[in-house]
Amino acid sequence: KDSDEEKLAGPSIRSVKPSCSGCCPLAGFEVSTTGRFSGVHRGKPFNPKGAPPSLPKMFKDHPSVFSPNPNTRCWPKSLQYEPVLRHKVLAARETTDVLILDWPGDSDEGSLFSLGRALVLAGTRLLELDSRELGLELKPRRSGEFSILLYDTVPGGAGHCFELLDLERRWLAEARKILRGSAVHDAACRRACLECLLDFGGQFHAHRLDRKGALELLDAALGDPEES
Repeated sequence: KDSDEEKLAGPSIRSVKPSCSGCCPLAGFEVSTTGRFSGVHRGKPFNPKGAPPSLPKMFKDHPSVFSPNPNTRCWPKSLQYEPVLRHKVLAARETTDVLILDWPGDSDEGSLFSLGRALVLAGTRLLELDSRELGLELKPRRSGEFSILLYDTVPGGAGHCFELLDLERRWLAEARKILRGSAVHDAACRRACLECLLDFGGQFHAHRLDRKGALELLDAALGDPEES
């Protein structure tokens, strides 16, 4: 909710509602350069004249952690400016292992993403891992085309992507097994369900899933299921 605020450790941070690029103000966070208190909430964009949005009272009047007196304010009333960094992006850069699959033929985004989810589930099942140890993204290749990008979620990489390559056809066959399931499942499941792609990670991307499209890609690559 817009009125909700949380007190957290760290510098004072105010979140700004994300917006589109080009015509709208930049998204990001507003960070106090003097405090060690965080007021995290949804903010407002710059007004049409380019003036910054006003800060909430709790953000401006947060107490100092360096004083035992709770009435001491981190921003002195005599301060003639607002010590705030506006519209900053907070992020971290990590190095890990990745595996990029350029799937042949014409493939829509939903089918490729669903195939990627099936490969994540199949790979982690065969390697006896938690499914959250592998991540998935679609990497733009050219206009309207994507590659499947799998990566180790552990910073620095754990070598799982290299192990997947050693599984070869067995990995793809396991992914198809997950997508098809039983005869009852194959007849009833339209896009995704708890028996195939809607695991803990997949549920957050349910709108992108297309089980049948992914299954068509694997059937075209592997041929007759009885022979895999």
